[in-house]
Amino acid sequence: MTKKVLAILASSVVMMFIMGYGISFFLAGPSNDEIDSAQAEIEELFLGKKSLGHSVYSEELFGTMAKDKLLSEELIQDTIHWMSHQKIKADQKWGHDILITQERVGILIEVVGKNNFSHSNTYLDILNRWYVGDFSQADKDHNAIWKIQNGNIGKARGLLNAVEQLNYLEKNSVR
Repeated sequence: MTKKVLAILASSVVMMFIMGYGISFFLAGPSNDEIDSAQAEIEELFLGKKSLGHSVYSEELFGTMAKDKLLSEELIQDTIHWMSHQKIKADQKWGHDILITQERVGILIEVVGKNNFSHSNTYLDILNRWYVGDFSQADKDHNAIWKIQNGNIGKARGLLNAVEQLNYLEKNSVR
């Protein structure tokens, strides 16, 4: 073989190695440190120790309306559904996105507890788990509400990792 052919072959092998390493690095996902850091930030948001900013919609929903128990069953469903979006994988996510905080979940528990909604037990099962920070079934929780709402687009198909959750919150300006 000529030097030119050998040089092309050697360059090709080196490029394939670099591309393979780059692809494997990309497919590997976030590191444990990145996930731990993102999880700590999500916990601070959930506990209200950190804020992502101001949301007129969320303040109205969890302010006067909730305190006066003016939340309809449909709005309870929508709120749980929209909150779950930050936790789940789905091809499509519709509606307002609302940051899950322990305070907001507590308000919803109080409102549901003081009303006789047709699906109160389902809402309380979900909200009581969420109140203690257990989102391990958030995809199933989303789909339970989605099914009650006769959903046909956007079924949850798993959970986001902590880095994906933070990216979702930032990209969608969830407050």
